[in-house]
Amino acid sequence: MSRLRRALRRREPAQRVRPILVVEDDADTRETVCQALKVPGYRCVSAADGLEALAYLHSAGNADLPGAIVLNLHMPNMNGWTFLKVFREDARFTRIPVIVLSGDPRADEISGIFGVLRKGSNEANALVALVRRAYEQSGSA
Repeated sequence: MSRLRRALRRREPAQRVRPILVVEDDADTRETVCQALKVPGYRCVSAADGLEALAYLHSAGNADLPGAIVLNLHMPNMNGWTFLKVFREDARFTRIPVIVLSGDPRADEISGIFGVLRKGSNEANALVALVRRAYEQSGSA
């Protein structure tokens, strides 16, 4: 592997292109999550519910598809469970890992997600670490 290629693989998150999509109806939580992700250099885009998230995903070009999604389950208009069902039907999205951010104990039972972070845990470091692993798994790193 060339030195350039190795250097590109080790680049910092600020140099990464794909955003993290945060899907959360509570504006304060959405902002807090985005701020936590911006500290290590991730670019954050947000949606207030599943409908907004799907609209973003369907309008995004391949370069703008997220490297990972942080998803709340309880939202108006389209909740997280319905979002996941529709999201999984589109082949373009199969490599995008989903991290559920929820206090709902049923979150642990959802198959096919990357991980679960308990809402209200105030663990920014745990969130960033989980997003970093998901981002790298998706091939966005």
